[in-house]
Amino acid sequence: MALVQGYTAEELAIAGEFLTTWLPFLSAGLCPSCVESLRGRVDSLLPRGNRRPPWLGFCVAVHLCY
Repeated sequence: MALVQGYTAEELAIAGEFLTTWLPFLSAGLCPSCVESLRGRVDSLLPRGNRRPPWLGFCVAVHLCY
């Protein structure tokens, strides 16, 4: 992912932990599918041992996510 190139694994882990803590606030008002998508992206910043299993899905109710 181009956005995170140039950061160390430690920096990405710190960002992942920070975003995990704030995820309930950041995802308030999103549909469940979008919350899971966002959670998956945040989890991808964490070291492999700390990640949740991937969720395969997509938002079918995009109109609810604004």
